[in-house]
Amino acid sequence: MVNRGVYPGPGADLYPARRNADFKEVDREISPETPVARYCNFYEFSKTKQVWRYIEPFQPVPWQVEVTGLVAKPKTYDQDTLVRAFPLEERVYRHRCVEAWAMVVPWTGFALAKLIRAAGPLPEARFVRFVSFDRPQEASRQAGRLEPWPYTEGLTLAEATNELAFIATGMYGHPLLKQHGAPVRLVVPWKYGYKSAKSIVRIELTEEQPTTFWNTLVPWEYDFQANVIRKCVTRAGVRSVNGCSAPEKCTRRRFITGTVSGSRDFTNLDNISQDHFQDCFGS
Repeated sequence: MVNRGVYPGPGADLYPARRNADFKEVDREISPETPVARYCNFYEFSKTKQVWRYIEPFQPVPWQVEVTGLVAKPKTYDQDTLVRAFPLEERVYRHRCVEAWAMVVPWTGFALAKLIRAAGPLPEARFVRFVSFDRPQEASRQAGRLEPWPYTEGLTLAEATNELAFIATGMYGHPLLKQHGAPVRLVVPWKYGYKSAKSIVRIELTEEQPTTFWNTLVPWEYDFQANVIRKCVTRAGVRSVNGCSAPEKCTRRRFITGTVSGSRDFTNLDNISQDHFQDCFGS
């Protein structure tokens, strides 16, 4: 299953990258790679979890990522330029699906904030839109045009520049497999997996909240925020589900309440640390 997703591509000499000591572990063991390779979602290719059976026609080389929109310095990166422009590191994150399954993955890449800072956001930029590929000749489920392809997702600018938001180009010490969103994808560990767009071709800064794939199809089930919040441990020993009941007493950096349904928003996402992520988002 792993070999079915491998492809020859630029930047292979950069793997494995050094693991970032601040993101080296979570409260569970790293998931074995083979089960991870054979169990994932990528609806462009299949509604089943056996995406690896259907990704052979997909060609992630050559590849370009355009950074555009409300930025002072728009730029288009090819894959080799992208992985060499920003030093790669490895981070261990939990990945949780809204379908109630999860895994722990060592991702390789760089902080999304670095890419955004390099583009120079304009003052009116408030959101970041991520656009995946549109290749019905390579992705069979795109051919029917029954869904709003290409796949799109979005974050607020504060979320996108949070230290946890990550652009992944690899995993398990090698470039991304096709079924996991090669050659470049988003990883947002405090949100459900559908927010982490795969095989990205465009990153666009906008003033208005962008429309997104699942929120367009099933808005009552897939909200724009999609935050995973299970519990929070405070200095007062308070534990709560779906929200922090005493953010002013947080054991780490300041944490502002939020809910899975999105009825409340994060207002200080730039101050959420990895340690607090483990406290407040662990399950």
